[in-house]
Amino acid sequence: MKYRLTVLLWVVVNFSSWAQDTLYLNQSWQEVKVFEDTTYMRLMKKTSKGWYVNDFYYPNGVLQMEGEVLSFNPLILEGYCVYYHRNGNKEKEGEYNEGRPLGVHKEYYSSGQIKSEIEYIVAFRKRLNIQKGPVGQESKGLFTYTLK
Repeated sequence: MKYRLTVLLWVVVNFSSWAQDTLYLNQSWQEVKVFEDTTYMRLMKKTSKGWYVNDFYYPNGVLQMEGEVLSFNPLILEGYCVYYHRNGNKEKEGEYNEGRPLGVHKEYYSSGQIKSEIEYIVAFRKRLNIQKGPVGQESKGLFTYTLK
C-alpha cells in the first residue's frame, strides 16, 4: 500500500506542472467525483491539434496509454500511441493519422512477447490494410486486404 501511494504521489508531483487537466475515470471511462469509483487517472495537456494524454491505472499509477488525442467522443488518435498492460509491459503500439492506423502496428502478450504485427498502407487516397499472420506462425502467403 505504501509503495502504491509513493508511486501515485510521484506521478502527480512530476506531472502536476505539466498537466493542464486531471480527470478520474471509472471502468467505463466516465468521469467520477468519488475516488472509490476510480479505475483510471488521466493527465492531459493541450496541444496545437488536440490533447496529449497519459492515462494511468488507478491506484497503482502504472501507465495505461500515452499519445495525442484529437477527440474523446468518438476517440480519435493522432501520431504515435502506446497502450500498456497492467504489469507495465506494452500491449499495443502504432501510428495514427486522424484516427486511422498507419504503418506497422504491433500487439504484445502481457509477457512482452510480440503477439501480432499489422501493416496499414495508404494507397490511391484509400486506405489499404494488409494484415499479416501472427509473428512466429507460417502465414503461407495469405494476407487480408481491405479497402476503406
